[in-house]
Amino acid sequence: MEKLDRLLERLDYAVVQGKTDLDITGIAYDSRKVAKGCLFVCIKGAVSDGHAYAADAAEKGAAALLVQEDVSVPDSATVLKVPDTRYGLALASAAWFGHPAERLKVIGVTGTKGKTTTTYMVKSILEQAGYQAVLAEDFQGLLPQIQREQPDLVLLDVNLPGCSGFDICAQIQEHAAGIPVIFLTSRTDSMDELTGMLKGGDDYITKPYQGQILLARIGAVLRRTKGVSQQENTRFSWKGVGLDIAGCLIYSQGGQAELTKNEMKIMHRLFLHPGQYVPRVELVEYLWENQIFIDDNALSVHITRIREKLRAVGVHGFIETKRGMGYRI
Repeated sequence: MEKLDRLLERLDYAVVQGKTDLDITGIAYDSRKVAKGCLFVCIKGAVSDGHAYAADAAEKGAAALLVQEDVSVPDSATVLKVPDTRYGLALASAAWFGHPAERLKVIGVTGTKGKTTTTYMVKSILEQAGYQAVLAEDFQGLLPQIQREQPDLVLLDVNLPGCSGFDICAQIQEHAAGIPVIFLTSRTDSMDELTGMLKGGDDYITKPYQGQILLARIGAVLRRTKGVSQQENTRFSWKGVGLDIAGCLIYSQGGQAELTKNEMKIMHRLFLHPGQYVPRVELVEYLWENQIFIDDNALSVHITRIREKLRAVGVHGFIETKRGMGYRI
């Protein structure tokens, strides 16, 4: 969950109606996927115009709408107007994931055989979301370029002129270990996906795909692969309670208790934002990422077990819960 005004802080917009001090539960540009409290972005397409579904989105519970043309919706929904909603969607999505491009750089890799248009579309999506994107065309000299650039992520096709993306991925793992690779390809066979994972790929995305989903998958891989390694400290302390990342321990003056992997990840996330509520959806995505069928009760079970371990070391009321907001320490 994020504040609307924070999602749009880098965007020039006019408030047509409503207020911007709102909690936003998500971002959608397909009216069929609108959820209560989300930001609905009206996109003009070649076949369909999202502005025609503005009223439907508001009726389904969208808290705010981002438009570039006039719409008629109930006064209960906030309406914000921008010159280009596609650009607005890109900036809002980047803000939703914490503007990772300010620390990250991406190299997009493509082949020929009609893929040039797709490549530049991907490059445009990345750049509008705030990433730096570099296209590589000389695949024989690709590995030296990767070693020179030291990117934070490589997007790689499987079918490349004169070579295989699988082979390039293997070379990256051997000579530039630590750089995550996402396969972005039209090859949908399950054996190809398995091969990509065995060669060292971190994710395998097949075409067609939605730009918003691509950005989300990129963000998930970056969080997973950079995660704790970007933190210089492996020990955290707040209100007399300590967290030892390396030892998977929670401790206080009353003793210490071991944490499971997921319990440690939850506490690490909370310690990174002391005094701030961390939304449930953010914790679920952080814990399970690409796993789709997650019981919403699973997170509650983990929180309960952590609280029991805290009580065992003499700590009470350390993790607070606020309905609609999430958890905080």
